[in-house]
Amino acid sequence: MTTATGDILIVDDTPANLRVLGAMLRAEGYRVRPAPSGPLALQAARAATPDLVLLDIMMPEMDGFETCEQLQAIPQMKGVPILFLSALSDPANKVKAFQAGGVDYITKPFQVEEVEARVRLHLEMSRLRRAERRLLDDTLKGAIEVLTDVLSLMAPEVFKRSRAARKLCRQVAEDMQHPDPWQVEAAALLSNLGLVGVSPGVVVRLGQGVALTPDEQEELRGAPRVAQRILQRVPRLDSVAAIVGRQDGDHRAASNTRERVPLGAGILQLALHLEARVARGEAPHLALGALEATGRYDPVLVDFFAQRVPTIRDEILEVSPQELKVGMYLLADVRLDSGALLVTGERELDPVLLERISNFAHKNRVQGPVRVRVQVVVER
Repeated sequence: MTTATGDILIVDDTPANLRVLGAMLRAEGYRVRPAPSGPLALQAARAATPDLVLLDIMMPEMDGFETCEQLQAIPQMKGVPILFLSALSDPANKVKAFQAGGVDYITKPFQVEEVEARVRLHLEMSRLRRAERRLLDDTLKGAIEVLTDVLSLMAPEVFKRSRAARKLCRQVAEDMQHPDPWQVEAAALLSNLGLVGVSPGVVVRLGQGVALTPDEQEELRGAPRVAQRILQRVPRLDSVAAIVGRQDGDHRAASNTRERVPLGAGILQLALHLEARVARGEAPHLALGALEATGRYDPVLVDFFAQRVPTIRDEILEVSPQELKVGMYLLADVRLDSGALLVTGERELDPVLLERISNFAHKNRVQGPVRVRVQVVVER
């Protein structure tokens, strides 16, 4: 009675080989899916990710080397072991198989014991790698959560901006095909970790969005490097640390390089500067335009941000007194039916003013409609 488990994709254009290998592996308890060609193997892998692939080299239309490369280009196939099958014992073919991404090479004609042993070995190694990756992922996730908890307690207002920049960083990184968008996203969350070395008063003023003195600005200048040194001590965060440490550099050519750090740092820098202006009350698209006008940012980066930043336009509406909401801007006085002035115009409605109007509006004692200006997000 066997206990072997696993989904194995066998790719071979010879029906007899598919039958022999399939019967051999099914007898061991494996689920087997045969594919008589490279294109069909790609379809099968996209439909359901196998645990292991046995791949013949000599096939018409698409040989094993090309099939292997295309299989590995499928995101969910990352880490799936591919074992080559071939009657060719030429060392050059074996080298080419490993260069294409294969992890092992089985020579035809098959020896049952050898095939079973190699399949069992690579499935177990793959299982151990996945378990290790899950452990590392959980450790990394826990470390990031601890660090973000520290930030949220130490500088809550600043951390709000980092959290707001996180989503934008991820979106732009994906749009620009950054190889690891999660690194840019994590860098946004942890970008202000260096504030642990800054005076509490400066941190508070930074969170309030008030202008800092030259001495305070100088104190802040070293914060990214402090954050970088902290993050370098966390396993698997080296690239995130590098992005955070270079967030204040000159990235005007960031989009023209394939190096992930300058691109990630350029995205992070623009996102943080944008969120800082938005936190002061600027409309996102206007804030982006103001940053672009400084000439400090890569125009290509700015264009990608413009595709993600919502455009807000002012719209004039006439609404009933009951439809008024906080944030609407009154363009005229609000009066009672008697003509008495209730609230003067040319001001933004806050909760206190709205409550004053509501106290009369629910009794239908307020003149309407009321002319207001509201900000509307333009859908892209």
